[in-house]
Amino acid sequence: MNTRQREIVEQAVSTFNGVVIDGRDATTVVVPNADVKVLLVANPAARASRVSAGEGEAEAAARDAADAVVSDFLCPQSGVAAFDTSDLGIDEISSRVLAHVLENRPDWKD
Repeated sequence: MNTRQREIVEQAVSTFNGVVIDGRDATTVVVPNADVKVLLVANPAARASRVSAGEGEAEAAARDAADAVVSDFLCPQSGVAAFDTSDLGIDEISSRVLAHVLENRPDWKD
């Protein structure tokens, strides 16, 4: 799967000069050499409130622990900008991430 994801990213970068991808292991496994890498983090209570209905803090923590076996996605690697979104709404998160992206890739503004 990682190979196919990398192929898709390469094609999108070649065609559109950039691409946004989402995934727990995107910055550590799929495209560790990306121009801009962002990690959105939140405290356990905020994360639990955002996940699927019926999943509480314990279930979210268990899912995170299982996923962490594949990659250490909760710890930002070198070159990854981490944003604590615990107390932010989607508009504020989007604004902060976009500002970071444009700071690092001003050529994407157009």
